[in-house]
Amino acid sequence: MANFGSGNIIFHRADILYALEWAAAAPGLGRWTVLLDDTEQTRLVSVVPPGTERPAFLITRSQEGVFVMPQAPGEEGLQIRRFGNLREAVLAICPLDDERAVAVNEAMEILYPRTLRSD
Repeated sequence: MANFGSGNIIFHRADILYALEWAAAAPGLGRWTVLLDDTEQTRLVSVVPPGTERPAFLITRSQEGVFVMPQAPGEEGLQIRRFGNLREAVLAICPLDDERAVAVNEAMEILYPRTLRSD
């Protein structure tokens, strides 16, 4: 497995847009926030849970996959998890029920149809 943050490459635009829509729909007491790094091409995504101000997860992408690193250890310690894409990663952090998943997919089709076809 690649080192977290080493050799990272940019995220696909459709995946970034999905993560932003996911944050608006994800359950919780408040709204999830997805922060993108401050570069022209997104290489780092931070996920902030509702009711907090600090990122709980950092997500980066490399040729080996998408890696999620929690910012606080869980029951099994601090474990980096690998996913195939950013969509899988955010859904692992906070899954959507069927109704919310349909709403996010519909929003993607309505708001970003060209992006979905081009990626």
